[in-house]
Amino acid sequence: MDQGSTIIGLIILALCIIPFIIIRRNKIKRERLMLKSLTDLANLHNCKINEHELCGDYAIGIDKLKNYLFFYKKMKDKETTQFINLESINSCKILNSSRTIKNKQEKYHVIDRLSLSLKPNLEHKKEQILEFFNSDYNSQTYGELQSIEKWLKLVNLQLKLKS
Repeated sequence: MDQGSTIIGLIILALCIIPFIIIRRNKIKRERLMLKSLTDLANLHNCKINEHELCGDYAIGIDKLKNYLFFYKKMKDKETTQFINLESINSCKILNSSRTIKNKQEKYHVIDRLSLSLKPNLEHKKEQILEFFNSDYNSQTYGELQSIEKWLKLVNLQLKLKS
């Protein structure tokens, strides 16, 4: 009876662990594909990514030597790629669209959209928007706020170095 209980216990344990292994493998596969897409975008422009980050449904990277920023975002049916020559950018800031929800006891701040706005040197050029988070597609943030703050600092430092 002890051997039978041990076998049943191991089978139950395996059934509990297998979904986590599958989820982890799928996440690693998705991250590899996103990084490959980002790298391919950089290669298209004869650049090499020196620093990158994968977060949720987007990947962002920078070529510090050639001064290019690359952004790749994959949603269910749509892929977005953007490359920005930082030589043509004057400033960078965070666009945080949020609202406050009041409850009887508390107030909640809900983020609707997080984007990085890159304003060009020339007035007639359109500003570039890199959307890190949109509540229409994701129900909650998973590190996008920390990520966008990191990339704001990184891009602003790169802009200072070029001038």
